[in-house]
Amino acid sequence: MKYLGGAAKVDKYVPLVPLWNGMLGTGPNGDGRWLLDLAPDDARGLIPFCQGCPQFLPGSEFLAKMHEDGVYAPEVTYTNIMTRYDELILPYTSGYVEEPNATNIVVQDACPQDFSDHLALAASRVAAGHVLNALDPAHPRPVPCVPVRPFVGG
Repeated sequence: MKYLGGAAKVDKYVPLVPLWNGMLGTGPNGDGRWLLDLAPDDARGLIPFCQGCPQFLPGSEFLAKMHEDGVYAPEVTYTNIMTRYDELILPYTSGYVEEPNATNIVVQDACPQDFSDHLALAASRVAAGHVLNALDPAHPRPVPCVPVRPFVGG
C-alpha cells in the first residue's frame, strides 16, 4: 500500500498472521536460511513451492524496503491478528508492530480456547469477530470465545 497507491483506496487493513518483521522458520540455526538450501544450485533463491519465501527472511531486500519510513502507510488503519500456534510465521510475533495507526491482537490473549494454527485462523469465529470489529469500529460486537481446533478451525 505504501508503494503502489493502495493507501489512497484502503481505509482499514486487517491481515491474518502477518509477517511484517519476516520469519525465521526452523532449521539448525533457527534463521530460516534452510529455505535457500531447497533451491537447486542453478536457481539459487528460487524455491519451487514458494519463490517469494527468501524475501520473508529477516534482512531481505523486500523487508528492508518495506521498513523504510515505517512499516505502515500512515493514512491506513491496521489491525494485525495473530495466533500463538502459528507453525509457519515463526516467531508469531513477527506480525506485531506498534504504531499509532495499528492494533495488534493475539487471539489467545482473550480466548485461550482458540488453538488456531496458521491455516485455521482463517476459519476461526474468534478471529472473524476481531475482523468484523476492525472493519466496522462504530458498531462493535462481542467477540466470541469458543473452542477452535488447529487445521480445521471452528
